[in-house]
Amino acid sequence: MDKKSRDIFYGVVLVATLIVAIIGTSMAYFTYFASSDDDSIKAHAAAIVNIEYSDGNQVTAQADKLIPASLDVVKKVYEKNIATLGLDAPTQNACIDSNDKQVCSVYRFSVHSDVDSEMYALLNNEKNEFTYLAYAVKDVTNNKWLKMNPNNNSDEQFIKMTKCSNENTKTNDDCYKTSDGKKIYSTNPQANNSIFGYDASGKPQKQVISTTDHVYDLVLFIYENNKEQNVDQKKNYLGTINVEVTNDIDAFIAGNR
Repeated sequence: MDKKSRDIFYGVVLVATLIVAIIGTSMAYFTYFASSDDDSIKAHAAAIVNIEYSDGNQVTAQADKLIPASLDVVKKVYEKNIATLGLDAPTQNACIDSNDKQVCSVYRFSVHSDVDSEMYALLNNEKNEFTYLAYAVKDVTNNKWLKMNPNNNSDEQFIKMTKCSNENTKTNDDCYKTSDGKKIYSTNPQANNSIFGYDASGKPQKQVISTTDHVYDLVLFIYENNKEQNVDQKKNYLGTINVEVTNDIDAFIAGNR
């Protein structure tokens, strides 16, 4: 084989090798992105989510109806009444004790998603005059109380925003404070609580829901501290439940401040 023929031969081999390399690379490229797209579809498909607030998503509590109670008492009364009355009974009947006193207020909501999803829920506090208002959450579907605060293994969470005591201001705004001690001056201050509590790092906890209906009871009560609690007489609370299936919890929280 002369030099010219060898050069043509090697050129053909080189081109063929290059074609094979390009095809191989392209195949790998498209295979990679096909699998990525599949994963993406699973992770980010637009889920159809139905949220139902049994008594409306407005949450209220009044001191003239509630008496202070420990979480153990609240649970005992709630469980006894639910067992007797059944889940279809009006939720307000779940909190009446044997002395005909109301130890809590229950607000039920249910969520259904057509795909497995991550759900967050916020309690937007529009007005809170209580000092010792707390809440717990019962996962009705799985018949268990959720741990609100894994740091201290607690089942209850206190409402973050409380009205300042003995606060004199130069404006007509009211003074409120958050759980970290920050003061807010406003005629309509807002803060929020994660309904499902917070993880060990302080971030809102999520609930992973499947394609079945998931029912939750938000149970508000005046926390019994075994001391004189006249400070909470004639006080009121107003808030709103906001539930959303989302991968962006930071944006969700920011939009509910």
